[in-house]
Amino acid sequence: SWHADMKKMNGTIYRRSDDATLVYEPVPNASVQMPYGSAGFNAQSMRDDREYSVAPLPGRTRVAIVGDSIVWGEDMPLEKTLPRALERELGAEHFEVL
Repeated sequence: SWHADMKKMNGTIYRRSDDATLVYEPVPNASVQMPYGSAGFNAQSMRDDREYSVAPLPGRTRVAIVGDSIVWGEDMPLEKTLPRALERELGAEHFEVL
């Protein structure tokens, strides 16, 4: 069921935060298989299957997307999320969307 899947995901890729204002936070490098594919975080705690250097790649402008479950792409594969769609629209050869 959807509820059981969400509970499994939340118990695997999130942890309670020591920061009371956050309540919970992502677990770096954690992932779980969901009906739509893998859900999880990279080493920088972003929902991504790529790792990023501190500096952007040469010739690319970096764009950061911050948001809630709509940005996360709740219940959809990574390739269909807003950040990935934006990167495709802007042109991945010139923009790196985080």
